[in-house]
Formats: sequence, C-alpha cells, structure tokens
Amino acid sequence: MSQLINAFRTHAEFLTKTYEMECIYFTTDLDKYDFVLSKGFELEGVQVGERLVEGGFLKQCIKEKRELIGTIERAVYGQRLKFFARPIIDDAGAVKGCYGVYVHKLHRVAQAFPDFAEPLAEAFPEGAFLMVTDLEKVAYRQGSKKFDIPILQQGTMLKEDGIAKEAIHANQGIVKEIDASLYGVNTRGVSIPLYDPDDKQIVGTFGLYLPRALQETLQDL
Repeated sequence: MSQLINAFRTHAEFLTKTYEMECIYFTTDLDKYDFVLSKGFELEGVQVGERLVEGGFLKQCIKEKRELIGTIERAVYGQRLKFFARPIIDDAGAVKGCYGVYVHKLHRVAQAFPDFAEPLAEAFPEGAFLMVTDLEKVAYRQGSKKFDIPILQQGTMLKEDGIAKEAIHANQGIVKEIDASLYGVNTRGVSIPLYDPDDKQIVGTFGLYLPRALQETLQDL
C-alpha cells in the first residue's frame, strides 16, 4: 500500500503537467487530506489537514471500498469539477483512505475561447462581441476594435430577460434583434446553449452580438 501511495505522490507532479486542464491530485487517510498537489487552481476545504466532508463522495469511496467517478456541481466549489477516487487498501484488506484527482470541467468552447475569440470578433466588417457564460454570469468575453459591450464584463451576472438566460430556459438557440437603447446601436444577438458532453446538461451559453448600423444605413438610402 505504502509503495502505491508513494509512487502516486511521486508521479503527481509530473502527471499534473500532462493535463491541459487545471487539476488537483490528493490522498487522504480515513478522516482528512494528507497530500494535495494542485495545478492552476485551489479549492476551499481541499488542503492538507482539512477534514473530509461527512457523507461526501470521498467518505463513500472509503466506506464502500470502490472506485468512484463523477461530477461535482458548481454550487459546491464555484466551478464544475470531475473527480476520480479510489480506496487505499492494505495487504490485510483494510481501508486506510483514498487517493484521486479533481479536474476542472470546462466546456470545449470555453477552453478554446482564448484562441478563436479575438480573430473571429475582428473578422466581421462592423466588428463583433463574443462571450461564454455559465448558468449565472459571464465567464469569458471578447470585444472588437469596432464594437464592444463594456457593460458585459467577466463576472457580470446574467439578466433574467437577456438572451443568454432565455436560451438556457428554452434549452435552444435564440436569435434576437436588440434595440439601440441597450448597447448604443441596434444589435443582433445570438445565444447558443452549451452542454456537458457526459450528462448532456446545459452548463452555459456561447453568445455572438453583431452591430446592425451598416445594414440600417443601407436600408435608409
């Protein structure tokens, strides 16, 4: 058992580098974390010496002596996580704790957003504004040189009457013409739901906003 755990801890530093996503490797005894190695983020309550949550999945892993794999919803730690946990069992068959990994569960569109958002926003003749949201707020945003929406910043809460919330509630893509009183120019907004590939739940939206000034000018001619 000790050889297994020592090998896990020794290789954890290397293994964190193999994940593109943020992750945390850990081991526990029967009651608390005794090893934690993180890459890119930290979780409240997941530190060496912190006690395991009674009734939580790690306690379940220990109690049932079996591997557990699942998703931790955003309400617990403020971000969605995937977890893998296996019991630590000694030569006599007694459970001594568990070991595993937490991985930040980020939608593929959100992962790729920093790479494609800026060139895509600049590709439209009048510019564009793009954003990715979770179920409550703006998570990523990208304006263009010609068009931006300054009131939508990272962390801005979604309005219940906004198209992102409408797409979430309707469980389908929404296209809406938005009056100039909201963003300073008449705008076409598109919001598309994003789904977890594992459980198919909606986890957020992708939004694209296009100014309509040029089209309206041509219509007036």
